[in-house]
Amino acid sequence: MIYKLHPSEYGEWKRWYPELINSELEIISDNMHDIYYYIGNSDYVVGISSTVLFEAVEFDVGIMIIKERDYRKAEILYQNGFASLITSESELEEKVVCGCNGKQRVGDKNLFMKNSVENIKRELKKILIS
Repeated sequence: MIYKLHPSEYGEWKRWYPELINSELEIISDNMHDIYYYIGNSDYVVGISSTVLFEAVEFDVGIMIIKERDYRKAEILYQNGFASLITSESELEEKVVCGCNGKQRVGDKNLFMKNSVENIKRELKKILIS
């Protein structure tokens, strides 16, 4: 599991989030890859009210919103079936294990899919063969 910091948090995250220092999470505190790289390589996106939750709707990922602080900023997502609202770690684990993430597709296909390079190669082969 990773925790991708917002670029404004890079310099001070250890002071602001001391509980993350010795956690089992991989903390991403640089711009080696943008957030879309991480969403595109994920199965789930978990957050409270980040705009990333809204951006993740276009990817083939499960979206979980933690019922904390200002979670209601993202209520349109769980009210419309694009995300699941969770209240505990055990509920998150349960939803991941059973695959019950509440994710609906936007239209027939998502705009972004995992394995983009392989998908492009496959589509190019189809074009070249025909």
